[in-house]
Amino acid sequence: YNTKVALNFIIHFEEGGEPSILHGDHPAAAAADTTDHHHQRDIITESQHEYGSRQGFWRLHTVFTSKQIPCTAVCCAMALERNLRICKALKDAPGWEIASSGYRSLDYRTIDDQTQLEHIHRAQAVHQDLLGRKPVGFCHTRIPNASTRRLICQAGGFLYDSNSFADDLPYWHIPPPPAAATTTTTTTTTPSPPPIREYKL
Repeated sequence: YNTKVALNFIIHFEEGGEPSILHGDHPAAAAADTTDHHHQRDIITESQHEYGSRQGFWRLHTVFTSKQIPCTAVCCAMALERNLRICKALKDAPGWEIASSGYRSLDYRTIDDQTQLEHIHRAQAVHQDLLGRKPVGFCHTRIPNASTRRLICQAGGFLYDSNSFADDLPYWHIPPPPAAATTTTTTTTTPSPPPIREYKL
């Protein structure tokens, strides 16, 4: 059979940019549930994030580099700042594409546009400084808001975003006003398949 299959392997590296009392975030944003625990740290949730930088990333890194399989690393900029060893591994990984999930892994539904745009620009600067290149794609791994795609286009420099479940294949996106009035940037939207679809496949 002369059949070809296109696969896109993605590694998310967020550990270090998540909401946490240790990062100065409000306890309600950092807790795993909504119960009032008198502003105490959620040690179990913290350990889940710690696993990603202590073991999870390195297990995947070993698998992909040993098999010489390129992948896309979607990185939170604050997480990069807190783990320079992983930054070096990303820089040295042959053929790996770098995308961004912004400066923080936050729920942006309650964050104003100016702050979110500042976070996008800051993430681009951190990627450039620590990895030697700006991210080519963007994907919030928590919750974007209705302005996120417009702000990505306004920031510029991205080839695609993945904040969508709307299709099986990439599709073009033309930014709505006011971004369309100030920039000619268009981006490709590369949908992220929801977990249930991944399980079926």
